[in-house]
Formats: sequence, structure tokens, C-alpha cells
Amino acid sequence: MSMKTTFHSVFCPHCGKGYDALRSSCPSCGTENPDPKMRKFDQFVVLPFWRQILLFVLGWMGFQLIALVVSEIFYLSAANANPSWTEVDLAAYLDSAAYLGPVHFIAYAVLFLSLSLCLWDGWKKVLKSLASWKTYAYGVGAFAALYAFGIVYGVLLQIILQALGMEYSPNANQGTLDLIIRAYPVLSLVIFGLVGPFCEELTYRVGLFSFAGRFGKVASYVGSTLVFALIHFDFGAFGNPEALAIEFYNLPSYLFAGLSLGFAYDKGGFGAGFVAHAINNCLSVFASMGE
Repeated sequence: MSMKTTFHSVFCPHCGKGYDALRSSCPSCGTENPDPKMRKFDQFVVLPFWRQILLFVLGWMGFQLIALVVSEIFYLSAANANPSWTEVDLAAYLDSAAYLGPVHFIAYAVLFLSLSLCLWDGWKKVLKSLASWKTYAYGVGAFAALYAFGIVYGVLLQIILQALGMEYSPNANQGTLDLIIRAYPVLSLVIFGLVGPFCEELTYRVGLFSFAGRFGKVASYVGSTLVFALIHFDFGAFGNPEALAIEFYNLPSYLFAGLSLGFAYDKGGFGAGFVAHAINNCLSVFASMGE
């Protein structure tokens, strides 16, 4: 699959109009793409490659920047409203659910609106995928695979950690979410269970997976799986051997999640990846509520 084939328009032999090479047929008249290989991209939400890149960058870096701005506003507001607070008091506030919760919720809400605007005409494909039986078949199947992997890997990990004299601990990302969920259960279910998966599927499947598909399916799976896993990895753990070990032994779960969600998107479209992701996250939120 060449760069020319996947980054340039093809022209319909019937109506003569140009369209994205990843489309299996002409959007104007329905004539099949002369290249039969493009049929394997039928389930993708096809957008111009620059918008695929924008979705990925916006979802990946945009969230961090939005959260940074929101967190700074909350920090300054707390410092100004409580002039008697010491550095210890401020540090305790920054580690509390009263600070972390609103920052995450607002950041995800702004990100959702931003990604939705970037998706634009892709909404039609997104909504259409939610009406297909394949969406729920592949979505539930991908979730089942995630659940089964979690059980098997969890048992093996416990055996290995016990042999090494270690105890299991969630990574920094999960630890923060657990704190927020216990303080704001209903909002957490909406944001982490539904809005978060929607944003991540737009970012890593419609954006990254689809863009990498222009280089071939292998690039889609490898690129999106690695990036999806690494965005859940706390690189600040380097320098702390115990924290770093926690990040590494939690990494396979995120790698498998990225692979499974990519497969769901590839075979069942956006809706399948979203269904699998949402079920998984909603059950995780419920589990954290019960702890």
C-alpha cells in the first residue's frame, strides 16, 4: 500500500469526483473504489488525514493542556481564598478529590466538545455504527476478551508478585481515578464511564488507528496499541524503583486493552470500540464504588 494510494484522492470512474482513497466506494454515486483492498477499511470513520492527526493530537496533548489550565485556575483560586494555608495545606489540597475531581470533569467536558467539533461530518458514520448489530456483537466480544484477560493475567501476576515478595498496587492513573470515584460516584460514572471512552475512541481509533491505517493494518494495530498503553503509563515513576515496577506490571493490561479496542473498531466500527470501552470503564467505576 503506497503513500500515494492512501494520502491522495482517487477519482470515481463513473462520476469523476475525487474522494479519500480509504473509502471503499464513491460517496457521491456509490461506485466501488477501483482498488479492492480499500474494502477492508469499510468500518473506519474516514476523515481527511489532517483531521485524523488533529483528532489524535487534540485528544492526547489537548487533554493535558486543558487539564493544566483548569488545574492552575483551581490552584490559584484555592490559594487566594485561603491565604493562611501553608505549603503543606496546598499540597494536601492538590492530592484531594475536591481538586482532582473537578479538574478531570471539566477537562473531559471541554475535550468532548472540542473533539465533537473536529469530527464534524464524521458524526453520520459514528451514529450509523451505533445502529448496527455488528457494533454490539464485536463490542461485547471485545469486552469479554478484556475481562477474560484481566482474570487470567491477574492470577498470574499475583503468583509472580508473591514469589517476589511483593504486593499488587494499582498504577498512579488508577489510584487517582479511585480517589475521585469514591468522592463523586455519579459524575464519575458519566465522565469516566461514558464521556472518557467516547473521547478516547475518537482520539486513538478514529484519529490514530485510522491515520496509521494509511500505512497498512499492521501499523494501525502496533501504533495505536503502543500509544494507548503508554498514555496510561506514569513516566514520572522513573527514579522510584517501586513505583516503576508498579507501572510496568500494569502495562500489559493496557496493551491488551489497546489491541482489543483496535480490533473492535476495525471489525465493528466506532460503536463497537465505544461499547467495549464503556462497559469496561463503567464496571471499573462500579468496582471502585464498592471498595
